[in-house]
Amino acid sequence: MATLAPASGSEGGIVIPTAPKSKKEVAYEILKLRILSNEYKPGMPINENSLSQELAVSKTPIREALQQLERDGFIETVSGRGSFVTHITIDDIREVFESREILECGAASRVALVGDKELIRIKKQEFERSIALDGERPADAPERDDVHIFIFQMLGNRKLSFIYQQFMDQIIRLRNYFNVRFDAERTARYDQEHLRILDAMLEGDPQKAEETTRTHLRNATEYLTGLLPLRR
Repeated sequence: MATLAPASGSEGGIVIPTAPKSKKEVAYEILKLRILSNEYKPGMPINENSLSQELAVSKTPIREALQQLERDGFIETVSGRGSFVTHITIDDIREVFESREILECGAASRVALVGDKELIRIKKQEFERSIALDGERPADAPERDDVHIFIFQMLGNRKLSFIYQQFMDQIIRLRNYFNVRFDAERTARYDQEHLRILDAMLEGDPQKAEETTRTHLRNATEYLTGLLPLRR
C-alpha cells in the first residue's frame, strides 16, 4: 500500500522535492507522477475511495490534490460522474508548443545577447559529447531537453523558469503517452536543431537564436500532431 511519506529523487524527468509536505501536496505529486508517466491514461476515472484507502488518508487531501491537477489541466470533473484524466488532443499539443514558442524564442534571443558565452560553449561541448556517446550513454546522463532548461537557467529568472516547468510537465506526458522513440534520422535532426540553437546563442545572434528555436519547436509540433491519429 502506498503511503503519504515525503518523496525524494526523480522519476521520468520529474523532480520530487525532499522538503516536508502536507498530505495534499504529496498526494498531488503522486497523482501527477502517475498521470505524466501514463500509468493513469487519458479518460481514466479517478476513484477517490480507492485512493483514500491506498494512501491511508481521508478524502480531503485527495480532493484538494485533484482540484490542483484540474487547474493544471491534467484532470477534468464531470458533474454527476466524477473526475477523469484529461484526453490529449491536437489542440492541446498545438497550444503547449505555441506557448513554448512564445517563451523560448524570446528566452533564446535574450540569452544570445546577455548570456555567458563560456557557459554556452561548455554546454555545447557537453551536448556534443552526449551525441557521440549515443547508444552507450549512461543511465544518469542528462536528457537532450536539458538544452531547453539550460536556456532558462542562463536567464536566471525564477518566475519564468517556474512557468516553463509547467510546459515541460506537459511534454513529459506527451512523450510517455506516445511512447516516443525517435528513429536514427529524426534523432540526428533533433540533435542538429539543438546544436544550431546553441551556436546562435554562442555567436551572440538574437535573431538567429529566435529563428532556430522556432524551427525546432514547429518541427516537434508537426511530429507529435502526426502521431495523434495513430492512437485513436
